[in-house]
Formats: sequence, structure tokens, C-alpha cells
Amino acid sequence: MEEPQVEGNKSKAVIAVVIVVIIVFAAIGFYLFDGDASFEGITSLEGYEIAELHSDNGILILVGTVDQKQDGLAECWKFSYGYFDDDGYPTSNVAIFVDSNGTVSKYNETGFGHFGGEITNWTIDSDEAYSIAMSKPRIADLNDEFVDMCLTNAGNGPMWHMEWGSIDYLDDSSWVVIWIDANTGEVSS
Repeated sequence: MEEPQVEGNKSKAVIAVVIVVIIVFAAIGFYLFDGDASFEGITSLEGYEIAELHSDNGILILVGTVDQKQDGLAECWKFSYGYFDDDGYPTSNVAIFVDSNGTVSKYNETGFGHFGGEITNWTIDSDEAYSIAMSKPRIADLNDEFVDMCLTNAGNGPMWHMEWGSIDYLDDSSWVVIWIDANTGEVSS
């Protein structure tokens, strides 16, 4: 009396399950370990359009990256607005955070983080400023991490301030700062 071939069907089922598990783990690994796949940033001007709707006629005094940043894009931008009395004295600051999904959070800031003049009409967006910086051999040759970028007005118009750096506790740290005029693209450091 011959028995049915259960062993052959079991091994085919096991092989099929193993293949499915491998595909699932490969897909999860690709998603988790490929930083570009999950990054969805916006430029400063994209965030600014949204922040302006919530600024209550404040004066824009600082724009900066908050969360993960890449190629001049950020997952979240902070827009600091100053409010002044009739004599020009600061009365309060409000921070408006805009993330890449368009979600807005608004907070009163303590102190008066007025870093310079009003920021108006900048024409070079964050991604273009980043490209300008990377076109400079001194910056492009760095192996350092892109740390931060902000837009401020220190009295001579809006300027992009960008930083690259690495901290090594064995005294091999490096830090590079570059300034880019947000209207002309002129680089200074």
C-alpha cells in the first residue's frame, strides 16, 4: 500500500514560505536602510508660503532647518516672527514650524531672538543655496555631515548661513561655515 506524497508538498510549501519571508525582509531592509526612500523634505520658500498664512502680520526675522535635512530640503522649517510696538521695540517672538506634510505648529518664544533685520524677498531658495555651496571645491570635498542652514539678515540683506561639521573626541574635529547672499548667490565665508 503506497502512502500519499505529503513530504514533497510540505517541502514545496516550506520553500514558498521561505521565499516570501526573504522578499518581505528585503523590502523592509530597503525601506529602513535607504535614507533617501523615506526622506520627503520641502524648501524654505515652500514652508514660508504656509508660515505666512499664520504669521499674524509679524516681521520675519529668522528661517532655519529643524529636522532631517538633505540637499537644501528639510522635513521641518522654523520661521521666527518678531512683533514690535509703535516705537520699534520688540514685544514678542513667535516660532512657526512647518513640516513637509504642511502641518503647522505655533509657539511663543521666550526672549527676543532678533538676529538682525527683517527678512524679505529672498530669491535664492534653500535647495539652490545648497547647490551653490556644493559647487565650491572646499565644501564638495568635505566628508563632514551637513549640519544646519538658516536664513538671517545681519544688516546687509538676507543671507544663507550653512554649516558642515564632524566632532571627533580624539581631536580630529572639523567645522566649515559658508555664507551665501540669498539674492545674488555671492559666496563668502
